[in-house]
Amino acid sequence: MAPRLSKRQQRELDELDALSGGLTPVSSASEDDAPAQAQVQSAFAALMSAGNDTEDEEDEAPVRKAKKVRIERYVLVHLLTFRAKPKKKKKKGAVSAAVESSASAAIPAPIPSSPVPAAPNPAPLPKSAPAPPDSTSTPAEPTMSKKERQALKRQRAKERQGKDEIDRALEELASKDPTLPRPAASKRTSATATAQWHALLAVSPSHLDPDTELRKFFGAKVVSAAKAGTGGRRERSALTKPKSTWWPANLREGLSLRALSEEEVKGKDGERWWTVEYSKRYKGVTRAFMQVVLAGDPEGLYNVLRVVPWHADTLLQLSEVYRHREEHSTAVDFIERAIFTYERAFVGSFNLSGAHRLDFSRVENRPFFLAVHRQTADLQRRGVFRTAFEWARLLWSLDPWSDPHGALLHLDFLSIKAGMHDWLLSVSRALASSDTPTLDLPGWAYARALALRFQLKNDADADADEADQALREAIREWPAVVPLLADKADINLDPAVRAHGAFKIFVKDIWSNETETLLHLLANLYVARSAPLWKDPALGTWLARTASSLVHTRSLPSSPTSSPAFARLSARPRPFARAVYRHVVVLQPVRLLSFLPARISSAGGLACDPLPPEHATSAYDDPAFFRGAEDPFALRLGRRRNANAAQERRLLERLVPDAGLRGELEGFFGAHPALARQFPGGVVQFAQAAAGMEPEVLQEMMVGMAMQEEGGDGRGVERGRMPGGMPGEDGLVFLEFGEGEEGGDEGEWEEDEAGEAGGLERGEGDEDVGAGAEEDEGQDEEEEEYVAPAPVRVLRNLIRHFWPIGGTAEASSSEDE
Repeated sequence: MAPRLSKRQQRELDELDALSGGLTPVSSASEDDAPAQAQVQSAFAALMSAGNDTEDEEDEAPVRKAKKVRIERYVLVHLLTFRAKPKKKKKKGAVSAAVESSASAAIPAPIPSSPVPAAPNPAPLPKSAPAPPDSTSTPAEPTMSKKERQALKRQRAKERQGKDEIDRALEELASKDPTLPRPAASKRTSATATAQWHALLAVSPSHLDPDTELRKFFGAKVVSAAKAGTGGRRERSALTKPKSTWWPANLREGLSLRALSEEEVKGKDGERWWTVEYSKRYKGVTRAFMQVVLAGDPEGLYNVLRVVPWHADTLLQLSEVYRHREEHSTAVDFIERAIFTYERAFVGSFNLSGAHRLDFSRVENRPFFLAVHRQTADLQRRGVFRTAFEWARLLWSLDPWSDPHGALLHLDFLSIKAGMHDWLLSVSRALASSDTPTLDLPGWAYARALALRFQLKNDADADADEADQALREAIREWPAVVPLLADKADINLDPAVRAHGAFKIFVKDIWSNETETLLHLLANLYVARSAPLWKDPALGTWLARTASSLVHTRSLPSSPTSSPAFARLSARPRPFARAVYRHVVVLQPVRLLSFLPARISSAGGLACDPLPPEHATSAYDDPAFFRGAEDPFALRLGRRRNANAAQERRLLERLVPDAGLRGELEGFFGAHPALARQFPGGVVQFAQAAAGMEPEVLQEMMVGMAMQEEGGDGRGVERGRMPGGMPGEDGLVFLEFGEGEEGGDEGEWEEDEAGEAGGLERGEGDEDVGAGAEEDEGQDEEEEEYVAPAPVRVLRNLIRHFWPIGGTAEASSSEDE
């Protein structure tokens, strides 16, 4: 027995049979043909548009033309096959009204050839059904294909590209109100160029990690095994990877970020300029750091770190110390800590989008420039050139117009070595129309020719003549590079090329011009890095052939100083040359230090701030910079004393339980500063030392200390005199002899005015009585001067405390003496 069909399935089968036959029996009234045809069309419209279930609808018999039967059947079969989950049923009246309304709007009534009688009044619609639409309504727009919609979407996306929010808002308002002005095209072009420029300077955080590049070379297992002992921390950092051996990140304090005002920016539009600011405590630590550096005490740097662990200048100075020791891993660790210190100040404001700048003229920002530069140099030493390129781009983005650390001198090599040819060409095109001579460097001229040459391998449509033309321009503008590059990369040059005056090798002497020296310094910097790129035989042949063709066509200047590029180099401002010299000072290439002027090499400077700008806004050697700074060491010493006071008191109570003796001991220690210098640990150290001494040693030390405070040194020598020296005039006795017998008979002894030698004056009468009285008074004075109640009493109490047996007799005997 066949399964029983539902009402819905039965209705669908009836509709299929009606389509296959072309006609379906309807009511016998001929005047109902037109409504029946409308009902048929409405059923298909409901199935194709809304896809709603009409299980309770009555069977309708559509009448179709024969040429549309197959198409409608095909559409209906697919709708029934791929029907979605049935939606919620609607009421019968509402569905019927919707079907009829859609049918009437979609299919117009046929135009009769003969007069048609008036149609009968239609049956009244239910109250819940909507009113049929007006026959005069505008027909719907034809639907577009998928390809047309995608093409339209791409076109609108291109129109929106490069428009900022203001432009889009103005266009939206202009579309609503035609009287409003539309944004100018020049503004949109400027905004697009600015956005593209910032995109070229934007840094990719994923490429700042050297481990990412090392994994491509050696595999993840090897890199993980090498880093197994270091560990990591949970702190987030876009520039570094905090290690478990670092100090807690919450101790990073003292640095904050402030946006420069319009007056401070001085017309640098389109970019946001920032500066780092020091707190009062951080300034105090920096002042202590400068005192340690000027004193030349490396151990004092660790004392500074004990107060403020995250002090960037101290960390960079220690990294330089370890670099000279060739302990590169430790030096890099301190550099990363310095970068991590500054990153704490950048949170929430400064980002790596390429639109933020740091003012190099302020000394608070210069440690970050120095840290990024040293990180770039170390990454090149390790061979991770893609990561080094990203750090060099970060260094350039901090101040791309003045480039204070010469980041472009790294990027001409790193962009080719790291495979960033398109980036180099994009930067060259972006700055080609500007008047700034930012890229007017020998390294960038030759690097652009290399980038166009390498582009031929990846792009079949690239123009080969463009690379040749770029190399010819580079040789014509900067001929001093060719002989250096040929010697370094083993390129065979034609003898005619070697003999040409433009390819003469420069040798510095006392008559050399500073601008000419700078020209050859730039050439040597490029060759020292990029010579391995030209060791490819094809590139060497290309360079030699191009140089030879320029010699034969006589297109070269007579000397390197006769080229147009040298004239432009001479016209560049002084900060450019100082930036190149700063680049050399930071890297310390031994072979290139001779190119520095005498005023730079002999001036001396600090490794923490190499070659500060001549017109700096702030500097460490300015006393006004440290005005209002706190002394962190004094605050730390005070807190330490307060914290250790209770502990010292407890230790002293254990050593000297007697409260009276303890008070005398503290008073005696405080009254004699020499004891404080001899025992820096305080009265506790003095009490511990006294307990371990012999009574005679303790007695001699305390009595000597007391006599030293009174004016002697404890050994009968007055302060300020050499031991064993002859006394002065105040210690001598002068004898005067009178003339004649009376004088000889009555010889008179006269005491010196000082009276310190103890001499006696001899008179005419009662000599013995006077002498005896003087002797008694002298003895009394000596006894009164010698007796020092406080030291003797303290000594006696100490001896009784530490040596109770026999201590009294020894004390009394010493007192009698």
